[in-house]
Amino acid sequence: MHSINTIVVGVEMPESRPWIAANIAPASLLSVRQAFDVADAMNAAVRIVCVLPAVSTGFFGSEEDAEAESEADQTAAMKILADLEVQHMEKTSRAIDVSSIVASGQAWFEILKVAGTDRNNMIICGTRSKGAVTRLLF
Repeated sequence: MHSINTIVVGVEMPESRPWIAANIAPASLLSVRQAFDVADAMNAAVRIVCVLPAVSTGFFGSEEDAEAESEADQTAAMKILADLEVQHMEKTSRAIDVSSIVASGQAWFEILKVAGTDRNNMIICGTRSKGAVTRLLF
């Protein structure tokens, strides 16, 4: 029987700003809760991953403005992930190895990079904002 070593959970930032943990989509919050429940039961580590889209300079923007916006977004996302860590660690029965990662790029690719090639890793992600029919089909 295989055991799970690491659970990689994807969290999507809210569409509206300012970003706060209370505005995270219910599907992402459920994914985080389930990841911590499984990690608690199986003594696994948790890696919370948020992938932000790459910020482009745009037509009138400068490289410095794009870099400043990217850094501000990464700082805000890391704060939310830290809040989620604290909220869920309080509910576990044992100490869990938890880390948060904020990356830029394609979400599926960055999450796979964090998961690595270990067959004993699990990926948990919530669905994006979709209608009832789309969720049913998913």
